Amino acid sequence: MAAKVIVVDSQWPSRFRAMLSYLGIAVFIPLFFYRNDKFIYFHARQGLVLWVITVTAVASLFLPGPGKFLFVVLMAIYAIAGAVGIITALSGSAWELPIIGPIARRYF
Repeated sequence: MAAKVIVVDSQWPSRFRAMLSYLGIAVFIPLFFYRNDKFIYFHARQGLVLWVITVTAVASLFLPGPGKFLFVVLMAIYAIAGAVGIITALSGSAWELPIIGPIARRYF
């Protein structure tokens, strides 16, 4: 399935609010305060999945054995997907991140 790209004619304040979705715990600001804006809420749902990945990565540090490796892998996924999310939010497009986008659409 190909990723969907939706170009939105959004103003800069909306783009910056959508960018907050990819900055860790700041995901809750657009998630709760800008629910009526579909562009911001789209990015907030994806950011929430990335936040869950980050929390899982930190929790994996307490696992003996492969915990540190799992932490590095999950944080790399977060860093790459977060950077791509920030770029797409600031460009004004709603690009669904592979794997993360369908999870966000299904569960959030």
